Order: sequence, then C-alpha cells, then structure tokens
Amino acid sequence: MGDCAHLDLDERVRAEQIRMVYSQSPTTTGGSLVGGAFLVAVMWNVVSHTTLFAWGAALLIHQAFRIYSYRRYIAANPDVSGSRTWGRLYILATTIAGCIWGSAGILFYAPEAMVAQVYLCLILFAIAAMTMPALSMFAPAYYPLVVLLLLPFIVRSIASGDAEHIALAVPLVIVLVMSITFGRRINHWFDESIRRRFEIQSVNEMTERARLEAERSLEMTERARLEAERSSRAKSEFLATMSHELRTPLNAIIGYSELMTQHPARFATESAKDPLERILRAGRHLLNLINELLDMAKIEAGKTSFLYEDVDVAALVRDVVETTRSLAEQNGNVVRVVSPVALAPLHTDPKRLMQVVLNLLSNACKFTERGQVDVSIVPVQADGRKWVDVAVTDTGPGMTREQQERLFEDFFQGDGATQRKFGGTGLGLAISRRICQAMGGNLTVTSEFGRGSTFTARLPEHPAPSPDRAPIKPEPALPVVPKKLFAHKPGIILIIDDDSEARELIVDRVTRLGFETATAEDGLDGLHRARELHPAAITLDIAMPGLNGWSVLAAMKEDPELCAIPVVILAAFGSELKRGFSLGAAACLTKPVDYGLLADTLNHLTGRSGPSPVT
Repeated sequence: MGDCAHLDLDERVRAEQIRMVYSQSPTTTGGSLVGGAFLVAVMWNVVSHTTLFAWGAALLIHQAFRIYSYRRYIAANPDVSGSRTWGRLYILATTIAGCIWGSAGILFYAPEAMVAQVYLCLILFAIAAMTMPALSMFAPAYYPLVVLLLLPFIVRSIASGDAEHIALAVPLVIVLVMSITFGRRINHWFDESIRRRFEIQSVNEMTERARLEAERSLEMTERARLEAERSSRAKSEFLATMSHELRTPLNAIIGYSELMTQHPARFATESAKDPLERILRAGRHLLNLINELLDMAKIEAGKTSFLYEDVDVAALVRDVVETTRSLAEQNGNVVRVVSPVALAPLHTDPKRLMQVVLNLLSNACKFTERGQVDVSIVPVQADGRKWVDVAVTDTGPGMTREQQERLFEDFFQGDGATQRKFGGTGLGLAISRRICQAMGGNLTVTSEFGRGSTFTARLPEHPAPSPDRAPIKPEPALPVVPKKLFAHKPGIILIIDDDSEARELIVDRVTRLGFETATAEDGLDGLHRARELHPAAITLDIAMPGLNGWSVLAAMKEDPELCAIPVVILAAFGSELKRGFSLGAAACLTKPVDYGLLADTLNHLTGRSGPSPVT
C-alpha cells in the first residue's frame, strides 16, 4: 500500500514538472527566436546566406511546432496518466532544439573571424543560461538540450588546436559542467518543493475529508439523538397513557375487592372471601408491575426527581426491617441490623433510599429460607470522598458467575425454575442500581453459589452538585395557610372525577365517615357545584376530559369564593404531588387511593380530628 502511494506521488510530481515546463514555452520560444535573430545578424557577413537561411528556417519551424504543442497541451489539460505522452513529446522537442543550436557551433564556425566566434560563444552561453531556470525542473528534457547545445562548439574549438579557439571553449566547458550541476540541484529543489506541496495538499484533503466525515458523524449522531428523544417521549407518553388506562380499572378492582372483603355481610360475599383476597392480591401485584415499568421509563428518560435531605440511615433501615418482618418470619429468617453507634447523616433522597433498601431486603428474605439476613451500615473513605455502604447479606442459595453478570439486566429473573417459584418482574434490581447511580453511587453484588449473596448500595455522604441532582426541600404535607382557611364547614364533600366507578367508591367510603357527598363528572361541572354548595372539602381527579384537574385547582385558587376550600388531589403518578402542592392543594394522594389515609386527611381538613400525615 505504501509503495503504491509512493508511485502515485512520483507520477503526480512528474506530471506537475511537465505542466511547469510547458507553461514556460512562450518565454523559451521568444528567447530562442531573439537569440537566433541576433546570431544570424552577427554571422551575416561571415557565413553563406544559404546556410543562414536554412538554419533560421529550421529554428522557426521548430519554434512554431513548440507553440503549437503548447496550445494543444493547454487545450487538452491532461491528467496524471495523460501527461506521460506530453512529457515524451517535450523531451523530443528540446532534443531537436539542442541539435539545431548545436549545429550552429559547427555550421557557423569561422576561424578567420575571431570576433564572430566570440559572439557565437556568448550567444550559446546565453541560450544555455536562459534554459537553466526554465527547463532544469524537468531533467529528462534539460540535460539533452544543454549537452547538444554546447558540446559541438566545444569539440570543434578544441579539435582546431588553435590556442585562441581552445580559450573560447574553456568557458563553455565550465558552463556545461555548471549547467549540469546546478540543473541537478534546481531539479532536486523543484522536486522536493512539489512533493512537499502535494503532501501538504494530501494532508489537507485528508483533514478536510476527516472534517466532513466528522460533521456527517455529528449530524448522524444528532439525528440519532433527536430520534432517541422522540422515541423516549413517545414511550413515556405511551406508558403514561397506558398506565392511566390500566390504573382506572385497577382502582375499581382493588377498591371493590377491599370493600367486599372488609364488609362481607353487606355484599353477601362471606363465601367468596378467599377468591376476593386473591383478586385483591393480583390487582396490587399488577399495580406494582405498572409502577415499576413507569419507574424504569422515567429513570431511562432522566426525568426522575430527587428530594435531598439529611437522613438517619440507621433509623431508615430499621423502619424497612419492620416493614419486611412478616416476610422474614414467613420464611423463618432472622434479620439483624449492624450499624456504628455514631453515624453522620447521609444527604440523600430518603424515599429513593428506602425503595432500594426495601427491594434488597425483600429479595433477601424471599430467596432465603430458615437463614439469616444481615443489614450493615458502614462509612467508607474512597476516591478522596466519604461514602456510606448499606450492605444486605443473606445465607440464601447464592448465584453463579453467569447469573451475576446478567443480574442487573432489565427483566432478568434467573432460570425458569426461579421465576416460577418466586415470580416478580425482574426490574427491581435494575431500577435500584439506576437509582443509586443517579444519586452518585452504585449498587454491586458479590455471591458464592450455595453460600449466599451480598448486595452493597454505596452512596456519597454529600452528592456532587449537579443540575439533575440539586438539593430540593420537600413540600410540607400541609402548606402553611391561615387557620381560618381550614375551619370546619359542616356539610358536604364534593367528589370531582370523570370515572363513575371511582366516584362510587369514594362516595361509599366518605359516606361511612359521616359526611354528605356530592359528585361532579367533569371539571366544569365541578366548578359549578363548588360555587353552588361551598363544600367542606373537595377530592379532585387530575386526568379528566375537557377541563382537567390542574385547571380546576388553578381556577378555584383564583376565585375569592372558592380559594378557602381545601382540595385533596388524587393523582395517578407520585411525580404529580409536587405540582399539586405548588398550585395550592391541601393534600395529595396517589391512586389507587388508600381509603384509610383519605379518611384521616378529610377528618383533619374538616376539623374532625388532630393532624394526620398527608402524603
């Protein structure tokens, strides 16, 4: 490959040399004609006129041929391969020119006219000197010309044996040697100059191609990024739409199942308690799957928000242990928390940390039977920063190396037997790792088959500042509002929801609390009923056709007659809670509604009981 490139460069250099000597043709032709005319004038009285005319005619014909060749070359503008023929033609032309001028040294040799011989010597010298800078750049044409031009006169002068004539030959011998020597140097200089120019041109062309390629790559990358963003938005919109469509019937399934399970006498479902509980468990499992899919989509899209605060990690872990105690006892496991006495607060998102620890601890208790699960909290110094490791170690079955390599892949659940025995979606660990990474840490695993596993969530004690990870103070469950806005108004709870089944379930639960109820099936009707009834509180759905829940809430807060009525937002997504509080909602609950929490919230807002946590 390198030899081919070198040969190609040689051909390009040779073609450029031929182009340059052809471009000098008008100059060399003019100089040759002037020199020929001067020589004929000098020799007019020394040499026969016939010889002069014959020689002059040969010179004129040759120079006319050179001009013709020059014009043909310019018109042809040959490429590298075509320049070879034109180069051979130029060598032939300069060889003939050398013969014509060399013949003058023989035909015009007149020993008796010493002055004429001096002029002849000077003219030959001038022609040789003129051709050196013009033709030496193309050595195959220059060397024949200069040798044929000077050598006949030198040989004839030396052969005469006359001292004066030999003296005339000596300068021409010097000129011949210098012409060849300096011609070689000039040729070498031109050759290197042309080569360097072509090499620079090649580098520039390569650089330009690389630049264009980089621009195309950037353009393709940008298109791919935009396409990925469009795909991500489409996926998020699809998941949001589908989750809403799935949550709506799930609310009814879970709500009615709870209602019939808790009040069998009312619905005559005493004999169907077990099937109803199975339906309830299946509904909650499906809801958990939907939530996990949404979590994964939001994390991948970079739309997960984190609310940072100082967290007592040991207390949080103990709360999680209490939450999973029934699962641990069900499998006969002993759960132990190992934590240093003095542990600095961890600046992190408590909800997300709890989600990670709960997933790890639930998995450990689920896969371990009659064993031990240890949760250790260890402060660590690494990479010049302070970290906190929360490690969950179990004495379960452990994992093979192949299973560990795929453990954090989406939807990975081990082998088929494990999936059939334990169920699940295979998203919990993938989500937990992404949460840890989004908070500046990581989730890793070490395991030995048949001996157990250790999952370690490492988080920075203070996460590095980042636009995506800026500390945010969580909104209070109940915003600070003058107490008169929450003064008890005995009477009605207005329920605004476009789903008739959801309205029916909320009406049933609220009625059991001793409230009167009124309903509205869309946002516009809800505003009319609110102005008409001035209810004690309002439950407000978000996703409604026409005037959605956000528009209703904003309109109420701008209306002096309605702004004091406490509004409880019922949102499909936990991410909507922040917006609800910012618009002035008194409380925000997620669907499917925890009706016990809804009862506490309405009792609190209407002054029937003390403060209750509202989230």
